[in-house]
Amino acid sequence: MAREVFDWSALDRHTLYSILNGARKYIVGKKLYIEEIHKILSKQVKEHLPIRTKLLRGADQEDGIIYIGGCYYGSEDEQNKDRFIEIVFCYFMWDQYLTISERRWKRMCEVFADTMLHEIIHMRQYRTRNFKVLPGYESTAYSAKLRKNQNYYGHPDEIGAYAFNIACEMHDRFGSNKKLIEKYMDSNHANRHRRSGYLRYLRTFGHDHPVMKRLKRKVMFYLPYAEIGRPFKTSDYLTY
Repeated sequence: MAREVFDWSALDRHTLYSILNGARKYIVGKKLYIEEIHKILSKQVKEHLPIRTKLLRGADQEDGIIYIGGCYYGSEDEQNKDRFIEIVFCYFMWDQYLTISERRWKRMCEVFADTMLHEIIHMRQYRTRNFKVLPGYESTAYSAKLRKNQNYYGHPDEIGAYAFNIACEMHDRFGSNKKLIEKYMDSNHANRHRRSGYLRYLRTFGHDHPVMKRLKRKVMFYLPYAEIGRPFKTSDYLTY
């Protein structure tokens, strides 16, 4: 049985933000158990998107915060399965309940939208090359942790997906001013520990690394797409 056609190309940052924001009245300002929150979030996104969700708990994250991650399963997409994108809502290991503030909720909706677009980019990458898996980046860093991070962030697919996320980050901060964006990306940042996709790459590679140079070029390429909140201007490979 063929899966139902879904037009992924119709999704942009605003639409995806609005999808999760539909659950705002059920969550913001209310003291709810983790399981209640997750049930509401899961129901909300599944009503609008053919994806699956997952609840995780982690001991190595800040309490009182819901982290959002994602995964695209290329092999399942290739096999024509229905739900091959997964959104993960991760909660602190020992939190029993949460009260989500308005500010935190807005940030969650932004992260959800950007995570979805990140995975949709991966989907198009795989479909464009008929699901061929590209060789990854092989780090030569001395530290095992740094090698692991460089291998992940240096992969060509991740550079492509994160470049769009970072272009949106830059557009949110600087608008369409390319000179300010280039200056920011070429600057030394004393506080590299704030939550930022670009600073995460900078911590991992440093300014002069070939991966960073490739990332910067890709970010600049994506800036016009960041203006419209959508990583593609056509629906090629995005409507099945």
